[in-house]
Amino acid sequence: MQSLAARLSRPRSRLALLALSAALTQVPCSAQFSSASSATLQLDHAQLANAWLEKRGLAELAQGQVASADPLAGLGPCFARLQLGGVELLCLPEDLADEKLLLGLRSGMDAVLQVQQRWWSWLHRAHAGSPGHLKSMQRESKVLSTWLASWPAKDLAKLPGKKNSDLLEVLDKEAKGKPAQGSRTLAQLLRSEPGAAPASAQVPPVRLIVLSSREDFVGLTCAVGLLVPHQRSVLWDKDLCSWTYFDWNGTRVAALAYFEPGAKSHTIGTAMNERNPAALAHHVAQLCARSLIEQAMGRDFDPMLGGALSSAIVIEEFGTLDTRTDGDLRSRATLAREMFIPGGRSEGGLLPPILADGRWRTRQAAGFFVTELRQSQAAGAKLGDDKLRCFELRDDGEKSHVVRAPFMGREATAQVGLSPAFQLDYAELLRAYRCAFVHWLSQAAAGKESPQRFASLLAALAREKPAATKEPEGEAWDDDGTGALEAASPMQQGRGFLALVEETYGAPLSSAQAGEECLEGRFLIWLSKQK
Repeated sequence: MQSLAARLSRPRSRLALLALSAALTQVPCSAQFSSASSATLQLDHAQLANAWLEKRGLAELAQGQVASADPLAGLGPCFARLQLGGVELLCLPEDLADEKLLLGLRSGMDAVLQVQQRWWSWLHRAHAGSPGHLKSMQRESKVLSTWLASWPAKDLAKLPGKKNSDLLEVLDKEAKGKPAQGSRTLAQLLRSEPGAAPASAQVPPVRLIVLSSREDFVGLTCAVGLLVPHQRSVLWDKDLCSWTYFDWNGTRVAALAYFEPGAKSHTIGTAMNERNPAALAHHVAQLCARSLIEQAMGRDFDPMLGGALSSAIVIEEFGTLDTRTDGDLRSRATLAREMFIPGGRSEGGLLPPILADGRWRTRQAAGFFVTELRQSQAAGAKLGDDKLRCFELRDDGEKSHVVRAPFMGREATAQVGLSPAFQLDYAELLRAYRCAFVHWLSQAAAGKESPQRFASLLAALAREKPAATKEPEGEAWDDDGTGALEAASPMQQGRGFLALVEETYGAPLSSAQAGEECLEGRFLIWLSKQK
């Protein structure tokens, strides 16, 4: 895969790997979490693929190829399946049988339930019937959450070795079908309008595969490349060790552990919920939200808006956002410390990285990044020639550079020739800016009517979603386009999107001057008054 600079400058492509998608900021996979240290590892992708398939009892697949566009064709039997409303979650049976890993998986499962309610409420805030409908969703989610917490260890211990297990059946000995019925009802409610009877139409659930170990995540990714040869150039990437997820035909495959900076093996990782107990739930929730948004709006929905929406949904639900799916993904982590620990790991006693996150992440998006953006805007006003439109970037050595709005719409300023030293901080700025803008749209852009107006916009976008672009079978999808520094600007759905925004708010999304005549200009004025 190309270098960071090369990928940032190439034309946007809708058909490339979403390998750690920088959904808002479009930072490519070579800048993923701790990728600088992973680049020193030499991977034999074919060998890792064959080893993973053999371990899963699927060695015969290595002799052929997956003929179907469904990424689970052939690979599916090794997973345990769990449908939670409109989301199908797949995981490895041995992860469920491990008490420590199960805690993380349960937090992710609960996050899946929570984010479905939050997304539905965003879509339907314009309707007076929302409270009753939402209470019904909350009731069914509680049934499922209570059941998830009641899984008996003896039954989970029997899962390894079983193929294609449906957890709603296998683990429903005492619940008498209530979880399965709750899941079906929740899925129907998710697709229904407020006050209406639950939708009866069958809509396929969005699908998410979660893998607790780095070894399994890397192994599965390599296996997909082995089975789908035309995807090897993207899936068999030299920095695969540091990816945290990828997307293949709408199925998101998520790692639940970070690669450890400085580790000498791709198998060494730190569970996301070790560095922050909420991080794993945030990661799963954000990916789930992205899938639900794409399902409602279409796969061609503007990835920048989709990324901003998913970030804002997680922040509204959990209060913070601690994920490594976009922005500067290096984590500013000090390389893992070599230290002798009595009873420590036999592979070398590597400790988790010492976190030293940059200014955009120290508060984990509390307040939708408004504080961080205001500080950047204030510093930019001192360094530049405009109190509203100038923002300060910093490199790792704390040197400064000024960039100027607009950052959205067709009029977005192209940051041509931006020094590589500032590119990642620019990615962080864009990530924060778009998330805060979405929050402003939903809460302040139209005064007291803002929530209803925003819900109306989302509903209009869902009605007007474009027909799905036909994909080559087995094609990996890139919902970021990796074009953050191009003149072709983000938050740009084409005439349909821009027209709907102007129709809903009575003002264009942006303009070349980013003045008060457009929404972005009004956002900048609002931001300047925040603390």
